[in-house]
Amino acid sequence: MAVARGASLLLAKPVEQEVLLRELRRLTAGTGTRRLLLVDDNEVARYILRDLLNQPWLDIREATMDRYALKSMNESLPDAVILDLLMPDMSGFEILRQLRAQPATESLPVLYLYL
Repeated sequence: MAVARGASLLLAKPVEQEVLLRELRRLTAGTGTRRLLLVDDNEVARYILRDLLNQPWLDIREATMDRYALKSMNESLPDAVILDLLMPDMSGFEILRQLRAQPATESLPVLYLYL
């Protein structure tokens, strides 16, 4: 259902580091540093993801809530987003719907992580 709604990839938590890094390389074109936005209301989940993604080719930013995620993307468009599905204010599906409705983010790679 997530892919049908526009997600680039759906991965189950806990995700293996090798799989996550391989998919990020595949979904983000080019070489050099890739800007990645982690959107999750759970601080522990963000900490674990930062640890898994600790690579010199990734510039990682974080957003704890939906409104911060959307604001962050308007300020500086990332190369990809890792998005939690279940958040208190707005679901990951609603964030994705808003991203797909804007020309600047309609093709932005979005990876969903779920339990």
